[in-house]
Amino acid sequence: MGSRKNLVMAAVDLAQLLKMLIEADLYDRLQGNIAWRMVLSPRMGTLHLPLCEVGYLLAKCAVSAGRDYLRHSYEMREELIRNVGEMLAHPIDAFGKLSDQFKANYTASWVRFLELKKQTDLKCQFEAGEIFGDVLMEAVMLVLTVVSVAGAAAKLAAKVPQLARLANLIKGARAAEAGGVAEEAAEAAKMADRAKSATRTAEAAPKGNAEVPKAKPLALKTPVAGELFKIDANGAKAVQIRQGTNGKVAVIGRDMNTVRPYAAELKSKGYDVEIFDGDTVPDAARSEWAKIKKSGKWLTEDEIPQTETFKANAAWADKLVSENYTVVDLGSPAGTGSSQFYNLELSIIF
Repeated sequence: MGSRKNLVMAAVDLAQLLKMLIEADLYDRLQGNIAWRMVLSPRMGTLHLPLCEVGYLLAKCAVSAGRDYLRHSYEMREELIRNVGEMLAHPIDAFGKLSDQFKANYTASWVRFLELKKQTDLKCQFEAGEIFGDVLMEAVMLVLTVVSVAGAAAKLAAKVPQLARLANLIKGARAAEAGGVAEEAAEAAKMADRAKSATRTAEAAPKGNAEVPKAKPLALKTPVAGELFKIDANGAKAVQIRQGTNGKVAVIGRDMNTVRPYAAELKSKGYDVEIFDGDTVPDAARSEWAKIKKSGKWLTEDEIPQTETFKANAAWADKLVSENYTVVDLGSPAGTGSSQFYNLELSIIF
C-alpha cells in the first residue's frame, strides 16, 4: 500500500489537503485498487507523519465517512492530476513564458509519473508519489504568480479549478499567519465594545415597577463547524466547512435549489446567513444574466468567465475569505454536471 513520505503544510489549514489525500487512498482500497501515496515538495515546510498516526487517520475516515463521501475526495485528487496534465499539455496564456518553461522542465517527469501510476508494486507507487508532489507544487507555485489578478484568477478557476483552489488555500494560509494576531486583537476589541454596549443598555433601563422592554440579543448564533455538520435540511448536509470568525455563515453548492432551503433552515435556527443570490448579486450582473437566459444562448467555457455574473461571484467568494466567513459547502448532488461558478467558489474558498 506504500507509505506517505512528506506532505507540504504551509499552515494548519492545509490539513484539509492531507485529509483529502488519505480519503482518496482509502477509496482506492475499498474499490480494490492499490493506493499510491502523493508526496509534496518540502520547499514550503514539511510535516512528517508516523505510520501509527496515518493508520489512526485512516481508521477514523473509515468509521466516519461513507463510500460516496470518500469518492468525492477521490474525484478531487484525480481532478488535481488532470489539472496538472492540462497545464503541461495545453500551456495557459495567463502564465506567458513561464508556462513554456514549466512544460520544458516537467513534461518528461510527468510521462514517467503516468507510467509509474499504472504499476502496482510499492517502489513504483512511492516514486510516482514523489514525482507528482514535485510537479504539483511547481504547478501551484506557478498559479500563485497570477492568482491575485482578477481576470487571470477567474480563467484559472475555469480551466484548472482544483489547482486554483489549492493555490488559494496556500495563499490564505500565508495571509492568516501574517494577519492572525491583528485579527484576534480586532475581535477582542469588538467583544469589549459589545460588553460596554450591554452595560449601557442595562444602566439605562427603567427602574422600579415600570415596564422593562425586552432586551434584544447582542448577537446572532455563533457558527461552529461541529454543530453545522449536524444540520440536515430535507437531506441537504454539509460536505465540508471552512470555519470563520466573523459570526456570519455563507452557503455554497452546485444546486441553488438545495442551497436556498438550506440557507433558510440556518436562518430559522438563528444564524446570520448569506448566499450568492438575490440582492447579494449586483444589479448589473443580474440584469446581464437575465438577458442571457432570455436569449436562450448557451455560453461557452471561455465566455462564462467574461460575464459580470462570474466576476461578481469571484468578488463575493473573495469577500467571504477576506472577511473570514464560516462557509458551508453542500457539494454537488448526484446527477448534476460541472459548474464553472461552483468550481470558482471552491477554488477561492477551500
